[in-house]
Amino acid sequence: MWRNHNTQGYTDFVMAMAPENAPSRIFYGWWMALALSIIVFLSAGIRFTMTGDIFGPFSVGSIFGRIFLSHQTGSSLGTWLGGFLFDVTGSYGAAFGVAGALPLIAAILSLSIDEKARPACRAVPIPSRPLPVAGGS
Repeated sequence: MWRNHNTQGYTDFVMAMAPENAPSRIFYGWWMALALSIIVFLSAGIRFTMTGDIFGPFSVGSIFGRIFLSHQTGSSLGTWLGGFLFDVTGSYGAAFGVAGALPLIAAILSLSIDEKARPACRAVPIPSRPLPVAGGS
C-alpha cells in the first residue's frame, strides 16, 4: 500500500514545482487517473484481506464503513482546502504541496504495519441446533 501513497505524493510534489499551464495540468490528470487507478485496483484485495485479518471477519463491515467515511471526509475537506489555499495564495502550488506531503506521511506510516505479526484466525464453532432469534423462540 505504501507504493500507492508514494506515487501520489511524488506526483503532487512534481506538480507543485511545474509551471501552471494547461499541458502540465492535463498530463497530471491523465497520470493520476492511469497510475493511481491501476495501483488502487491492485491493492484493493490487500486492503480487504488485511482488514479481515486484523479485526476479524465479524467486524469487517463496520471497519470498512469507518475507513470509507474517513476517506470521503478527507475528500470533501481536501476540495475545500485546495480552494481556500488558492484564494489565499493565488496559486495551486501550496495545495499541491499539501497534497504531496499527506500521502508521503501516509506512506511512511504504512511502512510500520507488521504484516507477519497477525494471529491466526480462530475457528468459530457451529452450533448443533439453530439459535433462537430475537423476539422468537
